[in-house]
Amino acid sequence: MDVRVAPSKLAHPSSDAYHSEGTVRSRAFLFHLLVVGMLVSCGSPPVEPQAEHNVRQLAPIPACAIVLPSPEPGHARAVALIKYWNLVFPSFDESTHVLPVNALACTGGTVLEGESFSGTTRNARMSDGDITLGGGADGIKSVWLRSHIGSEGDAAGALALVRFQDDFAYVIAVGSYRGRSDARLSLDRLGSELVLLARDDGCKQRQPKEPCQASLVVFLVRQGRLVQGARLVIEEVAYGDGVTIGDKGQVYHLTASPSFVKDELRVVEHIRVSDAFDRTTRWAELERTFLVAGDVLDPSDASLWSRVVRRQEGSGQEEH
Repeated sequence: MDVRVAPSKLAHPSSDAYHSEGTVRSRAFLFHLLVVGMLVSCGSPPVEPQAEHNVRQLAPIPACAIVLPSPEPGHARAVALIKYWNLVFPSFDESTHVLPVNALACTGGTVLEGESFSGTTRNARMSDGDITLGGGADGIKSVWLRSHIGSEGDAAGALALVRFQDDFAYVIAVGSYRGRSDARLSLDRLGSELVLLARDDGCKQRQPKEPCQASLVVFLVRQGRLVQGARLVIEEVAYGDGVTIGDKGQVYHLTASPSFVKDELRVVEHIRVSDAFDRTTRWAELERTFLVAGDVLDPSDASLWSRVVRRQEGSGQEEH
């Protein structure tokens, strides 16, 4: 806004005229600022880079990403299984299928060390058969890259949450897992959190008079890492010997049913105690609730197994 004052006022300003002129100029300046502010506020918002904008829309936020090769004309995009090794471990040699000994995950973390790999033997070459995939929603998959073999026929390796969208493959989080080679992976929701489940069914092919244990490990996503929030025993059979566990001749059978309800993990446990003639001598039930507490799932109660099954001191009772 252009405010003009008569020349006579400018040449010989009286004190009143000078005061009036100053008031007009101040008001004009304020009006000018108001107009400029309105123009700025009504302008176009800053444009974000498209790739960065797309990543921000993903939930959970990915830790790293690679560009996928373009599909052949007329063909749908397909990701070869061996590509999962490259996705999680950038140093993986796809031509020789060799994973370097000190390979780092794409997140920069060291995941091929620790208790999960104690007493294991490293595979010389990796193959498609060493990969376990678990389905999910919105293009998210869970993948277990079994790079090590245990002494009891089990396996260990990197565990990852990956996502495929448009021309990119994203790694959301990476951790490690050890279990039976036929362990199954799945995803679920715990409130607003995405959790990865690894189910190890050690009782599936149990022989008569043979003890067994099946477990479910719940992994939480924490800043690019998969951390073990809880390990649940979902089935266990044990035989009392009167020395290390229970009374001789007794059979202990635990089953547990986990479910995710809002922001809680609820586990209903049943245990049946029977004698050598399969007669029920004791039966009990307990519902436990697990809540997220930092990087773990905190239980409301101790397991039913620890309450019912009597073990001798020093027998190495495993936590349920």
